[in-house]
This record gives sequence, structure tokens and C-alpha cells, in this order.
Amino acid sequence: MIAETAATRTRVCLECRTALPEHEPCDGGRNHRVASLHGAEGREALVREVWGTPSVRRRARELAKAGGVGVASGGALDLCSGIDCLSGSDGLAGLAGVVVVLVLTGLVMLLYLAVVKTIEWRRRKRHELRPHGALLRPRVRGQLLRGSVEALPGGPPEVGFALELRHRGALREGLMLREGASRGFEVALEEGGRAHVPAGRLRLEGPAGREQGIDRAELERYLGSLDPQHAAARDAQEAYEDPLPFTRAVRLELRAGDRVELQGSFERRVLPGANVGYREAAPSLLVASGVVLVRLLP
Repeated sequence: MIAETAATRTRVCLECRTALPEHEPCDGGRNHRVASLHGAEGREALVREVWGTPSVRRRARELAKAGGVGVASGGALDLCSGIDCLSGSDGLAGLAGVVVVLVLTGLVMLLYLAVVKTIEWRRRKRHELRPHGALLRPRVRGQLLRGSVEALPGGPPEVGFALELRHRGALREGLMLREGASRGFEVALEEGGRAHVPAGRLRLEGPAGREQGIDRAELERYLGSLDPQHAAARDAQEAYEDPLPFTRAVRLELRAGDRVELQGSFERRVLPGANVGYREAAPSLLVASGVVLVRLLP
């Protein structure tokens, strides 16, 4: 189902990082800014939110490149001079003495290189930028309903999905992108009656135990559609120019039979063509308007 939505997503909310179709505002609130990744200006706006201004990113690159320069040169010369002195001292002529010297020299060199690489790694990590995830959560208001999901007649049992890209930081995971959509489904409500959620964008939440991995090829196609420069930035290994960095990608599935809680705006509509008797209430259906939040219940 990810492939079904890929071609329609061109924009990302800078605040809550929701993937959005063209010309559709973010439902998170009026202060949620949206940028198109299909244009240089919009893409740079998201890169700034994730990595910082161009001057900050340039400085980080310069410091990373200069991190290990000059660490090894002087020490290596000193070590070589020490080997020369050792090989000529006391006239070591025996083969056993030569072997011992070579083994000790190799161990010293390995230890020295390990220390140098550790210093270089620590310097690079010290100057490395950390990507910033979503600052705000989408604002959700409206009526609360509970019930069991039912697929539409002739439809597949998977009626909706959610996708999240997360980046592991030192203390927590940052949310870099969220996506969700439904094929359309109905919910048999616990208090009686039914609710209908049309096909379209959806916000889906659930327990960690329901999260699944995502096929890498399918994910790459999705990201390439959302961000046309994704493959070029990845191949050039320009991490600080990637607006969608992540260390983990997960998905949730919404399936027929799931117990859920719905939150959103619903309108009661009379079912057309219903035959009702005198003084009988016409059968009706609650129909969602706008984006609905669906929470998977245990």
C-alpha cells in the first residue's frame, strides 16, 4: 500500500514531519509550515530544519575533515627512528633477535594505529551534526468512537497503514517522517451503529509490538518519489544535504478485525434508499470528514 500513496506525496510539514499531497495543508494546525521537496527552496527549508543553516553544515564538514590531520605524521617518524636504533643496538645478529624485534615493532605499530584512529573518530564525532526531528505532534480533536474495523465489500483485509522514519540519537529517537493512508473502511461501534472512514490520508498509532520492518526496495521507491534528489544525495554521501535521514523505518498495518479508537469529526448521514416504517428512524451512518486519528487497541 506504500506504493499506492508514493506518487501523490510531494510535500512535508516542517513542524510534525507529515508527508502530504500537493495543495493539501497540514491538519496539525495553522502554525504548521509545509514545504515541497520537488523544489529547491522547499527542500532547503526542510534541510535547514534537520541539519541547520548552510554555514553550520559547511563548518561541520570542515571540522570533520580536519579532525585527524596531523595526528599521525610526527609520531610515525619518531617510531621509525626508534626502530632504527633498536635494530642496531648491541649488535643483534641472531635470527631470533631479529624476529623478536619485528614482532614487537608490529605490535607497537598496531597499537599506535588503533590509538590514532580512535582519536580521529572521537574528533569527528565531536563535530558531527545531529539531525533534528519533529518539534510538534499533530493536533487531534473531535469525537471519540470505539469499535471493530471491517473491510469494505470486495476489499482486501489491509485497509490502512502508517509509516515512520526515525533517527536514533544519544538519548532518544527523533521522528523524521510520518505517513498514513487508508483504502476506506467501516467500524462497527461498541455503542451500536457504524462509522465510515473514506479512503485518503490517515493518522494511525499503535503499540510497538505491531510495528513491522519495511522492504528496502519499496522504501527507496517511496523516498525517491517524495524527494527526487534522494538517490543523488545518497550516492554522493552528502549526509548533511539529506532532508530525510533515518536509522530505522517501521510500518503499522490496519486490518479488518482490529479493535480501534477513532478521533475526529463525524457527520451523521441517512443511508439512501432505506425502507422505513411510519415513525421509524431512518438508518444512518457516521461519516468521517477530514483526517481521522486511529489508535490500535490491545
